[in-house]
Amino acid sequence: LNKLRLRFRSVVVDLSDASRNVLRVTCPKDLLKTIQERIDRRRQALQPTEVSLPVPRNANIGKFIGKGGSEVKQLQDDLNVFVKESLGAGDADSNDSRRWIFVEGRDPTTQEWSTNAATKERIRIEVSGRKKPLMAF
Repeated sequence: LNKLRLRFRSVVVDLSDASRNVLRVTCPKDLLKTIQERIDRRRQALQPTEVSLPVPRNANIGKFIGKGGSEVKQLQDDLNVFVKESLGAGDADSNDSRRWIFVEGRDPTTQEWSTNAATKERIRIEVSGRKKPLMAF
């Protein structure tokens, strides 16, 4: 937003909405399309990206998960440390402790992916926001 304000001095950006989900932009009509395209590109860049890795049927997924999920938790902690070191502790996203790694299977009744399913069929990694450029998918 700061780049937008600097490049287009006549643009007024308002994020004062209490929910922080509304972006109000006031600009000359001839800049409207350009401003909207820039905002849309930025929003798309910040959308979550996920990568799913299928688990082979004969794989011992328990070794990946670890006792009580210890291996997945350690990998999650290592990723969070990497993000904080890369972005800077004060500049990192506020939800850095959020889970990124999910070991999932399909629920037999709903066919929805779930971390609670008995048979684990995939490992899903989800990255969003400023973390995306740090990960090479």
